[in-house]
Amino acid sequence: MLNELKNKLKALEQALTLQSTKVQIVAELAAAQMKKRIFQEGLKTDLKPIGTYQTGSRKGMAVKLKGTGQLEQSIKVELTKNGAKITGNVAKIRWIERRYGKIFALSKREIKLLMQKSFNLGI
Repeated sequence: MLNELKNKLKALEQALTLQSTKVQIVAELAAAQMKKRIFQEGLKTDLKPIGTYQTGSRKGMAVKLKGTGQLEQSIKVELTKNGAKITGNVAKIRWIERRYGKIFALSKREIKLLMQKSFNLGI
């Protein structure tokens, strides 16, 4: 009886580990898609351009958030039971969003992809 319980516990532990791995894969995919939208495509959450420079030598040019790449590297997506939590350089993210609007949240396109991948993986 004790061995049977140990075996069931081990099987449950393996299932939880597999589920956790699947969730992590989906979270990493979400982060990659969001980073591509922001840092390569230059789009906000609503898929509109981040903005254009209003003054200086770059006036009229599209805003690029690339810089040194530190912000991009700091961003992670954690899936929670209530949705997705975006983490990274919070002070910089808040400053950018005050200036340009909502950028660092999953877009409808990214959420749809997340839902599809989650379903495909049985999450």
